[in-house]
Amino acid sequence: MMLICFFITLLLIQLSGLSSGFSAWLPCHRSLEEGEVIMNNRVVSAPLGNHDGDAIVTLAVYDPSGKRVDENSIVWISDEAKESSPSISFHIGVDPSTSEGLTDIQFVVETYPFKNRTPSAPSRQSSPSPPNVGAPSPHVPSATAPQTASIKLSTTGFTATSAGGGVLCDGKRSHARGKTGFVKYEVVTNNFKSNTESDEVGAQVISEVWAGWSENHGKVTLTPKIYFKHRDASQDTNKEEL
Repeated sequence: MMLICFFITLLLIQLSGLSSGFSAWLPCHRSLEEGEVIMNNRVVSAPLGNHDGDAIVTLAVYDPSGKRVDENSIVWISDEAKESSPSISFHIGVDPSTSEGLTDIQFVVETYPFKNRTPSAPSRQSSPSPPNVGAPSPHVPSATAPQTASIKLSTTGFTATSAGGGVLCDGKRSHARGKTGFVKYEVVTNNFKSNTESDEVGAQVISEVWAGWSENHGKVTLTPKIYFKHRDASQDTNKEEL
């Protein structure tokens, strides 16, 4: 009888580990990138096409009202938004149109650039007790769900997740599971100048996010990146005047 109880306890521990996803396999000092070994498999890049049968899973970004705001892999931050608040919150999840054929999904989202920061909780490498928010509506992350605990950041990073997820590495990384799972991403607006560079059209690249996802604890595949950008409206006005 004691032996049976031992194996049941061991099974519960294993299942608990699985619920935290593959995030525990990736130390904070390592990047979520192609070639990294997670769950005894090498991380693979996002497929260029579905001719080989591999699913192409992408991310979706929503504003606090639940409106999707990413377009062509870019989220634009306006001057008005930048000036109205010291930070802007987004919910990031899996694009529902790209995950329809999957039976299960878990994903880890990472941000770059990332600088050391002073969180309200100690840095964690493996899955912590997650700063959860309530379960989102199907396909669209909830913007009004009450939050319990969250990490306060002085620079851009992850602060909270849906139920079953967690914030890792002082906000550099976050994980969630399920097709309606999401992570909360906070873009701090008072450090654009010091932490960004301009792209070919003069827009400031604030940050970029990408994810690694897995179905039924299989290999981890990367998603395409999403870029958060800010374009100074005065630059466009000056070009028009010329």
